[in-house]
Amino acid sequence: MLKIKLFVIVVVMSLVGIISSTSYQFSSKAESDTILGEIAAYRTWAKVTKEPLGFQIDGAAASG
Repeated sequence: MLKIKLFVIVVVMSLVGIISSTSYQFSSKAESDTILGEIAAYRTWAKVTKEPLGFQIDGAAASG
């Protein structure tokens, strides 16, 4: 019985290794110089809103 359990564990671990080694590896890359330039100049990006929106969420009023 112990040999069967050990064999099953080895088979399952082997299948996991085979599946993970053949799975698609995702890698993103910038294809053009404009994208690289935009990433390099990220500190000069403008904010979407200059001032924060003024609203407050009151949990006691919402549970009413």
